[in-house]
Amino acid sequence: MLTRMKPKVSEWQPLDLVDPEASKPLRTFNSRVAAHDHRFYTLGEQDSAICDVSDIDSDDEMSPTDVDFNCPMNKFSLKSATSREKNYMCFLVIALLLIACLAAALVWQYITTSKQLQELENRPCNSASCVKNSAYILNKIDTNVNPCDDFYSYACGNWEKTTHFPATKAKYTSFTEIGEQIEKIMKEIVESPDSYQVKGRNSTAVLKAKQFYQICMDTDKIKAIGTTPILQLIKDLGSWTVTSDSSSGTWDADSWELQEALTKAYVHMFSPLFSFGVGADEKNSSRTIIKINQGGLTLRNKEEYFTNHSNYEEIKDAFLQYTTKVGELLGGDNSSRFKMEEVYNFEQRLASIFYAEEELIDPKETYHKMTVKELQDLVGDWLDVQKFMSAVLQKNINLSEEILSSTPNYFPSLAGVLKTTPKEVLANYIVMEALSSTIGYMPDAFIDASLILDKVESGITELEPRWKRCLQKTNEFGYATGALYVQENFAENSKGDVVNMFEELRKAFIDNLPAVSWMDDMTRNYAKQKAEAVGRNIGYPDWILDQAELDKYYEKLIIGKEESFYKVGLLIRQFYSWKRSDKHGKPPNKKEWSMSPTDVNGYYSLAYNHIVFPAGILRPPLYNPDLPKSFNFGSFGFIVGHELTHGFDNIGKEFNKYGNMENWWTNTSAQGFLEHSQCCVDQYSNYEMKGVYLNGKTTLSENIADNGGLKMALAAYRAWRNQHGEDSLTLPGLQYTADQLFFLGSAQVWCTHITDAYIKTAVLTDVHSLAKFRVIGPLSNSDDFSKAFSCPPGSTMNPQHKCYVW
Repeated sequence: MLTRMKPKVSEWQPLDLVDPEASKPLRTFNSRVAAHDHRFYTLGEQDSAICDVSDIDSDDEMSPTDVDFNCPMNKFSLKSATSREKNYMCFLVIALLLIACLAAALVWQYITTSKQLQELENRPCNSASCVKNSAYILNKIDTNVNPCDDFYSYACGNWEKTTHFPATKAKYTSFTEIGEQIEKIMKEIVESPDSYQVKGRNSTAVLKAKQFYQICMDTDKIKAIGTTPILQLIKDLGSWTVTSDSSSGTWDADSWELQEALTKAYVHMFSPLFSFGVGADEKNSSRTIIKINQGGLTLRNKEEYFTNHSNYEEIKDAFLQYTTKVGELLGGDNSSRFKMEEVYNFEQRLASIFYAEEELIDPKETYHKMTVKELQDLVGDWLDVQKFMSAVLQKNINLSEEILSSTPNYFPSLAGVLKTTPKEVLANYIVMEALSSTIGYMPDAFIDASLILDKVESGITELEPRWKRCLQKTNEFGYATGALYVQENFAENSKGDVVNMFEELRKAFIDNLPAVSWMDDMTRNYAKQKAEAVGRNIGYPDWILDQAELDKYYEKLIIGKEESFYKVGLLIRQFYSWKRSDKHGKPPNKKEWSMSPTDVNGYYSLAYNHIVFPAGILRPPLYNPDLPKSFNFGSFGFIVGHELTHGFDNIGKEFNKYGNMENWWTNTSAQGFLEHSQCCVDQYSNYEMKGVYLNGKTTLSENIADNGGLKMALAAYRAWRNQHGEDSLTLPGLQYTADQLFFLGSAQVWCTHITDAYIKTAVLTDVHSLAKFRVIGPLSNSDDFSKAFSCPPGSTMNPQHKCYVW
């Protein structure tokens, strides 16, 4: 079972029929009886119709011509029958008649028992678990809504009415519900003073994680230390004009250098002006390469800096209130707002030279390989690129070294912006970027200030409890806390269950390929090879339960008990800066996951061509083995199919089975894909919520994955049903067909509360469509859905035009 607890025996299991597999021994016995009975019935029929022994004269001698060889008994009467033989024959006939009667009784018993078994199979399960699971599904449904008009509101409407939407969240979903369950589990684990063990062995990594949590929770100490470590960071970065003094450093325009300030910022993993990192080369996933791209904005998206954004004035004012308050809390005077206005105006200029999101979708168009020397030519003379990279990575970087940039034209434009920007504005901007990146480690007054901006961008009006915020930060030790979670709260058989479902989805995808009419055989054959090569990592990386390996991973992260919370935060950033440097020049480490085991999520890796499902997502309600198979295939099967389809969406299709960017498409198939995917762009661009329209281009990858995932999950479920028969688990009160339950499962995964403010932000920043359209989009494209709910042509869920890619 995919729960943190060991599987429980159902409270009510008549004849073991709650599990259809459990009834196999009984079914086998009855089948055997039925086969034997058929043979006996044939023999009895011959006895009465052909071999009437009363016609045989015992005194007459029989010749071979008198023998009816169709009668089985006549093999005993090739000679004249004596009296003894006649008696024997009569006895045999009687015996055979008795056997026939017995067989008839067994047939009747079998028919009666089978009928009873069938009735038991169809009887709803009334255990506490079944009642609870049935209520979970039914309590989400709003029966006042016509499912053919708006299936999202039908499947989730009552959930939206009855589920508390906390003021601490911009969005609240089924994923959030599971996350809260895991938070309660992890709180108990990290607050336990006793256990520091992984598989019975004391772990320094676990000790560090627990110490970090305790330091975070010590608000008295944080308050007592105050702003001292923050001012020290400002001093280390070269100071700024907001609090130019002995504590934060006296800012001097003559001695301040942009190169030096940037280098110190990037050593701490801050990212002013641009983003900088190390990752897999998209065309050679066996090597890592330096990547440098546009970056450095405080707001979530460039569009928020422009006057045509609907919340422009509110966001700008919130930006200024927040940054000004931070400056004042650190000792700034009444000139702080003016200085923050200069920072805002500078960021606005950066936003104006950013590539648009639509320009960054196609991996072929964003792959620009060049040498450090060639990048230097683009950057200009304001930064010594070789010197900067060598200092940040703490190793010598040659001018001939190859690097990648998805936004090369950003850098010449950046040079132009920097030439007309005063030094003091750049200094204030760099420091403010660092402060925004570490605001969560500061005293509560600073965190309250950040809430000013979050309210406008996301609609969040309250902070999470301290323990939750500290627990979220402890995820910096994700492998260590993940080890604690899985060794006590993850059923190992969950891996097998998910692997089985994944294989069923993989088969459904491959079986569907011949039906993809726009794809030719050459491309179809390679798509099959790529699908067969997709790997799967389930639960957690095995090595995290090896205490020695786990401790080695965190050995360079040293936390002193007396360190301030803010200083520990900086130490963690420096640790991951070192990890970044250590990756450079080495093959990617496939043992490292992009998520921790407690994350309620999953992902598909382009570079590795594999899917990852952390242990956190393998919990009810996203996966619940106590629900009917149809519902599970609709919910978690949909998620599995979604991730699998990512390998073949508008981005994934550009990568081969080895994770390298390579064109394996013929021109004919590529054109077919383009035409069908444009249909999806058009469909989703027409969806609107609260006056905000979706962007069909930036969400295309996820929309293809949603549509493909739903289709493959349904095909996999039907294949399972063909092999195993109807699911014997029937929940009380669920008067739905198997197909209807499947579609309810696929919809209720996405039941979501979302603030009005976050709707606008999400459309700009999230590559996923708003939750409502993750339901309506794929289901409206499914003829099977229309049939299941008898939706008339032209209704919302059965439009005249349907969009399919896979």
